[in-house]
Amino acid sequence: MLVGGGLLILLFWHTLFILKKAEQLLTSIRKEISGNPVSLAAGAFYFVCKSRKMKMSKDEIGEAFNISGRTVYSNEHRISELMSTKSLRL
Repeated sequence: MLVGGGLLILLFWHTLFILKKAEQLLTSIRKEISGNPVSLAAGAFYFVCKSRKMKMSKDEIGEAFNISGRTVYSNEHRISELMSTKSLRL
């Protein structure tokens, strides 16, 4: 069982991994999608969280990115549609 600092370090590395995956996703689709970069980043982050079955709400992500949960959802949906139609993989 991890205690205190160990748990915090694990959480930090897990979050860093999710951010890296979201960055890779945005890099792979940058020529296929346009829009507000902050909104797209939030949508990509939500997409990665959902694909990894993480319990992170669109409202929590929106609050972190200073945008609405609806904006997070709509950009995640755009990314999801693009990933499925283009057969792109994360």
